[in-house]
Amino acid sequence: MEAVTAIGSCPGCLKMAALREGSCKKCFSAFGPKYGAMARRIRDDPEFSKKCYGALRSELAKRQFVVTFGDPHATDPANTAGGSR
Repeated sequence: MEAVTAIGSCPGCLKMAALREGSCKKCFSAFGPKYGAMARRIRDDPEFSKKCYGALRSELAKRQFVVTFGDPHATDPANTAGGSR
């Protein structure tokens, strides 16, 4: 049986779920145990979000980042995914 540390919104996919180490079961399985903390920081810290985006090399990765977390260079919160920044 896996340990549930909280119930809330997954910072990766924004779905309400039982969270394990900060992310839902699907995100935890796909991205690993550190993903929840990283996704939360990307959503909460605009400077960290810009650094992560800037480290991405491919255009596909950058497009997926924007779909998942929103445009890190947007100044209007409505331009971010889920509006959570």
